[in-house]
Amino acid sequence: MSQPWGQTMKIIDQVISRVSPRQVHESYKLPLGWVVVRHGHLDTMSDRRKTHGRWVKIKSDKGTVYRLVRYSGSLPRDGIVIDYLGWMELQGRQDEIQESYPITISSVRWYENLILPFKHIDPGIRLSSYLGGLSVILGIVSIYLGILPFFR
Repeated sequence: MSQPWGQTMKIIDQVISRVSPRQVHESYKLPLGWVVVRHGHLDTMSDRRKTHGRWVKIKSDKGTVYRLVRYSGSLPRDGIVIDYLGWMELQGRQDEIQESYPITISSVRWYENLILPFKHIDPGIRLSSYLGGLSVILGIVSIYLGILPFFR
């Protein structure tokens, strides 16, 4: 995206209600790790095209989740299609989940891309991320141990 270095594009900052994917379209199934918001939250089509299919940070006062964003014209302005687990996480996993809650959706910063695989909703992706991270650490240790004798 073409924001100045280190800045994010704010998409939503208001009280939002969770909408069931079935209310958008009867046969609609939201893929794991995606969120759908109304296209009117961004002023220009170029902003929507820059952010569509990109990671966004969805933040509330009690939690933060990361999802890929899509836009829809059939959602109400104060509606969002998000998986129930993400909606619970945004409300701090309370016993009583509210229908509407204040959230902020913005694009992710460059350094947040490093933690995204570890925060994914799919446990298979999280597990492979941890295994990949472990292999990177073990690779660095083996390189260090391999060059260590040359510096003695």
